[in-house]
Amino acid sequence: MLVLFVEGDTEEFFYQRIIQYLSEQHQKTIAYKIKNIKSICKFQRKIPTTFRYEFRNKYKDKSFYVICAYDTDRFKFDRKPPVDWTEIKKDLKAAGAQHVSLIGARYMIEDWFLIDTDCICNFLDITVPNTLKGANAAKKMDYLFKKANKRYIKGTKSNDFVAYLDIGKIVEKKKGPLISLI
Repeated sequence: MLVLFVEGDTEEFFYQRIIQYLSEQHQKTIAYKIKNIKSICKFQRKIPTTFRYEFRNKYKDKSFYVICAYDTDRFKFDRKPPVDWTEIKKDLKAAGAQHVSLIGARYMIEDWFLIDTDCICNFLDITVPNTLKGANAAKKMDYLFKKANKRYIKGTKSNDFVAYLDIGKIVEKKKGPLISLI
């Protein structure tokens, strides 16, 4: 069983779409569960405990492949990053995970969304701008949403626009980081 830990609502729906897309492409069913931890700051203490009690103890007959998906921006700019990935991998293996992988969205998941700016703009019913204004991908998403008199809030449920994304286009561009899902 694949257990995928994510840090927010948007990622939960986005990775669900990616797994469904990959299942269809490879014509095989993937048994998976996605667990939204709701903050990168909770990863360190919550992931091993959640894995042990919600998955390992509940599905004792399964082998587990665990993936932690996160944005890398907090790790590049923080002096003391909120998560020690080596420690989490060790704790997950001690809790019964057969394999542990990481998917780091460089710098944030919004960078991946912007690979498909056309579909985002189509969803927002706006023309694709020549340039996106904003210091980072989240601010660029906010810029697009403001053009449509809507609001983009990083990390909140955004199933509406994620459903419009061309997942195949994103998977093709991000094969490297997504290799553990393929």
